[in-house]
Amino acid sequence: FGSSTSKLISSTGMRLLPLFLLSVLSQEDEALDDENLDIDPNDMDDGPTPPPPPELTVEHLLEQLSEHVDHDKDGSITSGDLMRHIEEKERADMMKNAENEMKLWDNDKSGGLTLFEIQQLTGISEEQEEEMQILSESFEAADDDHNGHLDVKELGHFLMPAFAPKVAAVEAKRAFKDFDADGDGKLLMSEFHPDEAEGAEEGVEEAEKMFATLDTNKDRVVDLKEFEALHSFRTEVERVVQAFMENADKDKDGKVTIDDARANFDVWKEQDLVNYWFQPKSHEDEL
Repeated sequence: FGSSTSKLISSTGMRLLPLFLLSVLSQEDEALDDENLDIDPNDMDDGPTPPPPPELTVEHLLEQLSEHVDHDKDGSITSGDLMRHIEEKERADMMKNAENEMKLWDNDKSGGLTLFEIQQLTGISEEQEEEMQILSESFEAADDDHNGHLDVKELGHFLMPAFAPKVAAVEAKRAFKDFDADGDGKLLMSEFHPDEAEGAEEGVEEAEKMFATLDTNKDRVVDLKEFEALHSFRTEVERVVQAFMENADKDKDGKVTIDDARANFDVWKEQDLVNYWFQPKSHEDEL
């Protein structure tokens, strides 16, 4: 699949790749690890050491905020401004990744990929009935014009279902089934985070916040429709933006200023939102 596949997974914790592709990539990584066990490290040519990634500077952050986030140029930034910037950036990255993968996969240069071609690329055989069913359902959901081929935009949605509600719904249905231990169509907190039932503290607080967010009707259970929000790009970004604003918006007026970014740069650069979406590009990212 090439190194670009690793860029399809957001560091915020949101899984953008479909489940079956993650499984395939994981299996390939394990196979490569097994192969590497037989290689003498002294025989390996590592080549030149790549330069370290560029560090985020206050100048770079201020430039990004001023030029790309502060749309009305009033020197302040709202959660809506951040949401718009992040969505635009991620959609652009999605298309770039899809174009790169199409170049790698489209051997006959037809400009589209069939289900059979993707099946061959993933290595999923007809005997793997469950994986094949997921592959078929995800392909059908991504194939907007129902012509049996995924063009670049459709491939982007297929690879990154968080941007495509129909594809995300297929993913959510599969994941929900894995969580729903008793099969009653409703998730309790103990099913959503099994460690919570065992008294483990690590990750429980974060899981409880997410569960409360998903439980929109506050009946203390999450159904499939509510669970689908977990696979939505907007849901995850809203969570990250809200966490950022809670820390950065000191006077709670719903906005932060670019001057705040300058004055509190050391604090800002440690925030998930800034640390991921505003990092300067490395040379590899620009290729």
